[in-house]
Amino acid sequence: MIYIHVGLHKTGTSFLQEEIFPKLLVNYIKPESGYDLLSFKPTSGINIISQENLSGTPYSLTEKSTRYEIASNLHKLYPHAKIIIGVRDLPSWFKSLYKHSIKMGNDTTFTYWLKHVDHSYYDTIAYLRFLRRTFDDVFVYNMNAFQKDKQRIIEDMCTFIGVECPEYIDRNINTSLTDYDVKLLRFINRFFASKHFHPNRLIPHTIISKLIHSLKKETSWN
Repeated sequence: MIYIHVGLHKTGTSFLQEEIFPKLLVNYIKPESGYDLLSFKPTSGINIISQENLSGTPYSLTEKSTRYEIASNLHKLYPHAKIIIGVRDLPSWFKSLYKHSIKMGNDTTFTYWLKHVDHSYYDTIAYLRFLRRTFDDVFVYNMNAFQKDKQRIIEDMCTFIGVECPEYIDRNINTSLTDYDVKLLRFINRFFASKHFHPNRLIPHTIISKLIHSLKKETSWN
């Protein structure tokens, strides 16, 4: 059996990928690209694929959502796969994704970004409806519930997969930026190239990656 965790972005995905999935008695992969999936060799037991980009790109100003095409291709590869997906309330989700966009090179204000980003990504109702029509079974968890009672959500998820809940460390992963950090990085981002925001600039955005990592101060759920 194959289980595919498709995100969504900023719904505790990094925590699951680092603290839960690797500790399960399963064949687990976090693919970096679609080519990794083409070379992935499922076992006769339980297989888990986890990659939030399989649900599209939520923060880019230069890309349109391809989530339905991706889901259709996944179904062609693994027609009997089951899906795991997290959802989140829009206000906190917008704020969290905007901060993540700053890490990726965005230099616009929140208002501008929210107006111009691809809003088709945020129609989770339509996306969930499509996933349920396409795949055998879909496990949905809510990020608010995950924050309040992580243990219960993980236990429910493990029951869905058919494995025992592992021991894990409840730690902050992929932490967010403070408002001050956002202002600082917005200014710095004006001078660097970014795949999702300023692809034609000459200086690569990777130069300031160490600075971005040094600015992580808030919890991973922001």
